Amino acid sequence: LEPAAQRPLETLRKAAEAASNVAPQALIKQGFTGKELGEAIRAQRLVRIAEAVSHASL
Repeated sequence: LEPAAQRPLETLRKAAEAASNVAPQALIKQGFTGKELGEAIRAQRLVRIAEAVSHASL
């Protein structure tokens, strides 16, 4: 791929990696269980994706 085409792909890779690195155990230690745990995991993933994308656009 051309360098210009690689940048968005790299951003997506970093965002996916950041999202997959959410540790459910840390959220469980904070007291999340059941449905709330799932919601907290999703929320943390979204935060990490947003951070990865915003850092890539700098």
